[in-house]
Amino acid sequence: MASVKLFLFFALASLWLLAAPFSPLQAQNAAEPAEPPATPAEGAPPESPPSAEAAAVPERPGPRISFDELQFEGGLTPAGNTIKHSFNVANLGDEALIIEQVIPNCGCTVASFDDFIAPGQVGKINVNVDLYREWAGQEYLKSVTVISNDPDLPRQRLAMHGRIGPYKPVAAATDSLSPLAPTGGTPVALDGDAPANAQAE
Repeated sequence: MASVKLFLFFALASLWLLAAPFSPLQAQNAAEPAEPPATPAEGAPPESPPSAEAAAVPERPGPRISFDELQFEGGLTPAGNTIKHSFNVANLGDEALIIEQVIPNCGCTVASFDDFIAPGQVGKINVNVDLYREWAGQEYLKSVTVISNDPDLPRQRLAMHGRIGPYKPVAAATDSLSPLAPTGGTPVALDGDAPANAQAE
């Protein structure tokens, strides 16, 4: 009987040890305190995060050309008309922007422009495109090439696009100073002119 009780005692002790394992290494780690965070060396300046100004790449000096649009959509326009549009060109640099040339790609296109644009100012490039009668029912895409002293963008193309409708002739306006003949009467003559029904003497 004593041997049975001793067997049961050892069996229960073994089950208890298996249910709660705990190694000596775990006990050592639990006993050691956590290391404090590292502190900067005595006398060393504290570190600070990089600022946005330090991270930004400095812009190059000189003129910088910028356009508010590169292509104008003119929609539908009757043939025989002229499409006119002004492109805004800004100088975002710190030196004067010089527009040296504006070259049309077609004889139907004419351009005028501000050739000197101070830093921070906005100039204009005016483009006129004549829509010939023979182009009725077609699309047009005309352009000019802007040549400037911006070293990063010395040439830039600006375009004019749209559709051409049928030709609509404009009725001629009546000149208020031209001779008029009242109905059933004699034609009226201006001073110095002979009446229409006068005979030479």
